[in-house]
Amino acid sequence: MEYVDILDELGNLTGEKISKKEAHKIGLWHRSVWIYILNSNNEILLQKRADSKDAFPGVWDLSVAGHVSAGETYEEAAVREISEEIGIEVNPSKLKLIDTIKDVWQMDGIDNKEYTNIYFVELDIRVGDLILQVEEVSEAKFISIDEFDKLVKNRDESLIPSYEEFEKFIAYCNKVGLS
Repeated sequence: MEYVDILDELGNLTGEKISKKEAHKIGLWHRSVWIYILNSNNEILLQKRADSKDAFPGVWDLSVAGHVSAGETYEEAAVREISEEIGIEVNPSKLKLIDTIKDVWQMDGIDNKEYTNIYFVELDIRVGDLILQVEEVSEAKFISIDEFDKLVKNRDESLIPSYEEFEKFIAYCNKVGLS
């Protein structure tokens, strides 16, 4: 069972830890990470969520995402999630923090309240070299930032509905010359 540290509404640790499932059931603040992986061709890695996932099964999502386990830092969680979900080892110094958001939504008995650190990392990897965690990821692919932008602008239902956050990432890519 995965345990998470509970936060107050300002994002401060309370000292309490609880199962992730219970935190989602009763709507307690906790932490998560999102990681965007881009290659040198300015293509973003997307993962298709496993059909067995409780939230948003079978839809395309950003490269890697997950919860910060109790006692972990955001960076430790990001490195762990990349390793677990796609089988790639990343040095934490390669992670670039680009935003921290409050991610709040409700769906199918899940009351999600997370402080999320969003990271970007440049990696030249091939999809064929990935080791996908079958409980989390059913498929992976690279697409151009332009193609991703079109899917987001069209509110394509094959994507997890985080369109506003995806738009922020695309704006970041444009700002730093990655598109």
